[in-house]
Amino acid sequence: MFYQFCYDTNITPVNVTVTCKGEQNSYVSYDGKDQTLIDFICIPIELLDCVHYCEILVDDRLNVSCNRPVLCI
Repeated sequence: MFYQFCYDTNITPVNVTVTCKGEQNSYVSYDGKDQTLIDFICIPIELLDCVHYCEILVDDRLNVSCNRPVLCI
């Protein structure tokens, strides 16, 4: 449903494109058993060429949630 929404509204989730580096999943449970991609950076498809870098960062000691930061510049 999400991808159909993106298609219908002419937006693209940047962090699922081949240019996105780093981890595959933006959510990891505290015990590490569950992982999934639940965070998306969405932009109009016409602006995709303006994105210079995208990465799902590995958790660091300052991150206190189960969600990994998504960097998009």
